Amino acid sequence: MGWIDQAAYALAVGWSGHDAVTVYVGGIQFEAPVPIGSLVEVRARILYTGSSSMHIGVGVHAGDPRHDDGPRQRTTHCIVVFVAVGDDGKALPIPA
Repeated sequence: MGWIDQAAYALAVGWSGHDAVTVYVGGIQFEAPVPIGSLVEVRARILYTGSSSMHIGVGVHAGDPRHDDGPRQRTTHCIVVFVAVGDDGKALPIPA
C-alpha cells in the first residue's frame, strides 16, 4: 500500500504542480500474490480530473527478475483520489 500511495502522490504532484493529499483509496483488487524476490513495478495514471481532485488508477505488476524482458503479472489494482493543496492547506484548482 505504501508503494501505491507513493506512486499516486508522485503523479498527483507532477500533474498539479502543487503538493497533494490523499482523500480516498478504494476498489482495491488483490488479484495475485507477489512472490518473494519478484521485480515489482507500480504504474499510476490519471483517470479523471475534477476542479481540485485527481482520480488516479494504480496497478502493481510483478515478475521474475531473472527474465527482465518476461511478462509481468498484474497483482493489485486500485483507485486513489488526491486533492492539490496550497501552503495554507486549502484545495487548489488543477489542470484538466
